[in-house]
Amino acid sequence: PEDIKLKVNGIALKVDKNGKAIFNQAATGQGKKTLRLSCEVKNPLSGKVTKGASIFEYEVGMRSATVSAEKMNVFYIGVDNPITVSASGVPSNQLKVTIKGGEMIGKGAKRVVQVTQPGIATVTLSGGGLERTEFKFRVKRIPDPIVTISGKTDGIMKSGKWRAQIGLNPELKNFDFGARCSIQSYTMYYTPKRKDVVKLRGEGLRFKGDILKFVRKAKPGDQYLFTDVKCKCPSDVAGRDVNGLVFNIK
Repeated sequence: PEDIKLKVNGIALKVDKNGKAIFNQAATGQGKKTLRLSCEVKNPLSGKVTKGASIFEYEVGMRSATVSAEKMNVFYIGVDNPITVSASGVPSNQLKVTIKGGEMIGKGAKRVVQVTQPGIATVTLSGGGLERTEFKFRVKRIPDPIVTISGKTDGIMKSGKWRAQIGLNPELKNFDFGARCSIQSYTMYYTPKRKDVVKLRGEGLRFKGDILKFVRKAKPGDQYLFTDVKCKCPSDVAGRDVNGLVFNIK
């Protein structure tokens, strides 16, 4: 040891009997860091000193974690909600991911969350030296669909086009999930030109029975009004009230 001098950034280290030294330093700031290493070895017989130097570079990072919903920053009831989990500076086999207010499927960075009740769901990351970190997401039901016929809720339609319509279409606009809603029931008022109104009760997406028969009767001057429209979306226990429609036949 007395023939060896080891330094880091100009600081002399204690050399053990095997010619090694241990250097410890607390990380104080993020970013790239540099250690300047130097060594001097004296030949005990000739007294000649051999010198060497090198540079060791490393980077200091901070343990951090994120959980992000891939489609919207909300969990929706009745559909799969994909999320991405990441934790820098934490070994993947030590990272613990739990959820309160829902269920989680999958492992690693890509997972799916399923929820059943409106409110708040909390995803918690911990382990591997990471402090317990919580991420809260609002839990909401699927928004109300807009019910249309040929892409519209009202207006004027030519009789030939109207007679070709096959039913009501509940559209989830600006909703980036593969969810579909269904029509439970509705009331259709058919008013032929200069005749009394006919009231009919319908069910399902497609026109059928008397509903279909009167849709096929359309002539210029007739009117069709749909009210009391009820839809059922994934996870709905009961149908929900949605918009009505009115069309005048040209």
